[in-house]
Amino acid sequence: MSNNASANVKKENNPPLNKEPPKLTTVVATKGKGDDETEEISYTDAKVIGNGSFGVVYQARLIGSNELVAIKKSFTRQTLQKSRTSNNATT
Repeated sequence: MSNNASANVKKENNPPLNKEPPKLTTVVATKGKGDDETEEISYTDAKVIGNGSFGVVYQARLIGSNELVAIKKSFTRQTLQKSRTSNNATT
């Protein structure tokens, strides 16, 4: 077989059929640090990078600017009360 034989092989760059497209999420958010001004942001590629008693921190990519950001989603007071109630019930 000659060296040119591999040049005729067509490579396909199609993604696997079972791979879903990235999930797009849009939320109304504050910029933080005591700022009450809100804005609507859209992001994708969210993954959990931390969590604690008051919320979860995600790494995500903003739509439009393609900027990599951290997004903190705080638990509501109602969620915290339910969590504490269920923890107390098991002890």
